Amino acid sequence: MNYSVFGSRRYKLLLLPLLLSGAISAAAQSTDDGDAPRGRLGVPPVGTGSSISASTEILQRGLDAYRSGRFDDAERLLTAAGNEGSVKAQSLLGTMYLKGRGISKDSVKARKWFELAAAQQDPEAAYNLGVIHYNIYGSLRDQRKALHYFEIAAAQGNELAKENVRQLHFRGIK
Repeated sequence: MNYSVFGSRRYKLLLLPLLLSGAISAAAQSTDDGDAPRGRLGVPPVGTGSSISASTEILQRGLDAYRSGRFDDAERLLTAAGNEGSVKAQSLLGTMYLKGRGISKDSVKARKWFELAAAQQDPEAAYNLGVIHYNIYGSLRDQRKALHYFEIAAAQGNELAKENVRQLHFRGIK
């Protein structure tokens, strides 16, 4: 399936197909929790010498809640992890808000979380900021902003962003 914001050969605009399905699965499936012993609440017991930090534990619990469909818990836990600087949490929260995954759609909150993740060099977040600016805001100024974010994502290896940069240049957006 082609997720370019330009859609088919006629370059028709797709309204938020949000290509983050790959980023969602990558963020939501990461279970880097090692072999640390667990207490009865799923948290490593105090004094076990676990190398898992509190914010990593919160992120993991948020991802688990997301995977199991407990979106209120996921939002709360991922927000805490995102506020601590977790790129995975920030990107997944952006997706949840943009797509309305278990929470109300809110493009302003989605943009906020994607901006935080993109500032930490997350190419999918930069790509999705480009999609938001192109599809939601849509003015010439915002198309230029979309190009800016697509260029950032393209420089980090995002192939869809590279295609969108080519298409925007073809359309005369500089």
